Amino acid sequence: MYRLLVVYLIASLVLLGCSSPLEKSVLEPLEPKELDKVAGEDNSFLATYSIVEGKWNYINTPQDSARWAPITYGRLHSYLKARQSAELNSPLLAGLGREWDEMDRRANISVDSIISDWKNFLADNSPDSLVSIVYQGAEFERIRNIGNKIDTLVKASIRLTALRHRIDSVKFSYSFADSLGSYISVDRRIDSTLVIKVYPTLPPSLKKIACSSDSTLQMQYRLHYVYSDGVAYNTDSSRQRIPEVVLAMIDYGVNPNFPSDSVHLRKMIIKELINPGYIHRSAYLRLNAQEYYRQTDSLVYSYLNFSGDL
Repeated sequence: MYRLLVVYLIASLVLLGCSSPLEKSVLEPLEPKELDKVAGEDNSFLATYSIVEGKWNYINTPQDSARWAPITYGRLHSYLKARQSAELNSPLLAGLGREWDEMDRRANISVDSIISDWKNFLADNSPDSLVSIVYQGAEFERIRNIGNKIDTLVKASIRLTALRHRIDSVKFSYSFADSLGSYISVDRRIDSTLVIKVYPTLPPSLKKIACSSDSTLQMQYRLHYVYSDGVAYNTDSSRQRIPEVVLAMIDYGVNPNFPSDSVHLRKMIIKELINPGYIHRSAYLRLNAQEYYRQTDSLVYSYLNFSGDL
């Protein structure tokens, strides 16, 4: 590929012609008519000339001038076109692309493993994995309330079952349909199963429905913490132990409308937890192809990378 690129450069220079403005040194500005002539034959030359104009700001010493004087517009333009062609067709860059693809594939396998491990951590440390809460039914009793009116007292039975370990205490909140939520702290040891009685506050309309023979209450609940063998389990504390970017990715998986982009999050996980030196494909190709470009024309390569410091 290197030989082909050299041939491409030589052929391009020959085709430029002996009297072309392209044989001028890049230290010498082109006349407007010269620039129009060259750009009319190859519009891409305008980009090359823009690079040259930018370099004039940095060439301030006789040493700078002596170093870059041998470079002609034609030489620079041919190098840039050959480089562009190499970026599209070079076997070297194709190989680097395959190398990056494989590196990226392995990194994403690691990302999947990390996400899976933390999901398992959440599941294993979730309060719901330690205790189940089931509403068993309610008893209704007609009573006379404080206002001396006949009312209905509701006594609901809730069964708590230890799923994996002995439970030392539990705190949860519950509600029935439109009823007010209530917090319950159960500071009793649960080796297997415990049934507790609660007295939910239900609005009259809900009491009437609940008391009918063909209707049952539907309970919703939320576990706030579980103490088991001296260890506290709650969702918030478990989430705090997860790396922030991984937690964002897990939340994205749960909610597709999450504002972060999943591809971006995966790249962040790779950089933060797997490979701090990870870069995007285009940057990887560019950085790893520098030696290839340097060998093509080392003087032009140095010129393009020159910014005033030799």
